[in-house]
Order: sequence, then structure tokens, then C-alpha cells
Amino acid sequence: PAGFSEDDFIQLRSFEARIKVLPLLRKKIEISRFVVGGLSVNLEKNSSGHGNWERAGKAGNSKDVQPPSSWARNFFSEDLAIALLAVTDGYVQWHDRTRNTEYRVEDIMLLINDFSHGAPFSVDCKASFNGKPLAVDGQVGPLLEKDKRLELPVNLTFSLVNKLLGQVQGKLTQLDQTPRWDLFLDLSPFSPRELY
Repeated sequence: PAGFSEDDFIQLRSFEARIKVLPLLRKKIEISRFVVGGLSVNLEKNSSGHGNWERAGKAGNSKDVQPPSSWARNFFSEDLAIALLAVTDGYVQWHDRTRNTEYRVEDIMLLINDFSHGAPFSVDCKASFNGKPLAVDGQVGPLLEKDKRLELPVNLTFSLVNKLLGQVQGKLTQLDQTPRWDLFLDLSPFSPRELY
């Protein structure tokens, strides 16, 4: 949208997608491979506090706006399965003009294997955050529905600058409403001096 410094919100250099044909006859989408190369995302909040990711539209016209719950239900649909989802050479930039802050996550390599609705799937991500190495790996899922609310268990280990090591376990809840989290964080002993 107009009023932001970056011309492009999202760019990608290349992508490859392979989908199985026979499951389509049963109204199932089974993707054997989806690889995105050179993904760049520019997130920006302008001085008035509006984000370039917010949907612009006419006031009072909510016919085309999906409720917050739809992304979770659509993405974790029982009719969608992805054997391999990969992002290579990714880049995410965040500018907050209200606070004059800027963050960058570069050299993103993300691998998600065996993504489906009813089973846990593995996540492996490596990147650099403001020039410092960052790694996350573990399992996410399966998506659960309790009391008509969506819950997503997580079990991830992380490493920042090879100095701060830890694990996050728990669940993201109310994905179909206002998302919340109930997480346990376990940090290995570390030296703040060495970390900084």
C-alpha cells in the first residue's frame, strides 16, 4: 500500500511445486514438494502505527475480509498434506517507524517435513538475527480441537549465537480466536557477558 518506504511487501526469486494428481479426485491436496528460493519479506509500521501487512479496504465492507479463525482452519485443513516445504535464502526485515527500530532475519533456511492435520511434523530452521546465528528445530502439532477451539502443541529447541540454548514446550491455544500460548521455557546456564 501507499505511504510506506519499501515498494515491495513480498518478493521471491523462484519456487517449485509438485502436487499429486490422483488425490485431487478425492478433493485432497497432497503436495510432494514446495520449495521457495530467495524469499524477501518487508514488514513496516509507519509513523501513524499502521502496518503494510494490514488489509486495505473500504470501511464497512467486510464481505471480503476473512475472520481471524479462517487462516488456522484453512492452513491446517484435513484435506492438505505437504511432504516437504522448504524456504532457502530467505530474508525478513521489520521497520517500526513509531519507535525507530529495525530488525533483520537473514539467510533463512526453513524445512518442514510431513506436514499434515493429524500428526506432528518436524521443523528445522537456521538463520541470522541482526548478524547473529539462530537455530530452531523440533516438532509442532498435531492440531487439536478442544471445546471447539484449536490448539497446537509445540516442542522446539533453539540456539542463539551458540551461547543461549533452550527448549520450548507447550501449546498455542485459541488459534481460531485471539491466539494465546501456554509454554514452558527451559534455558541452559549461560553467561550474559559472552552472549552480548
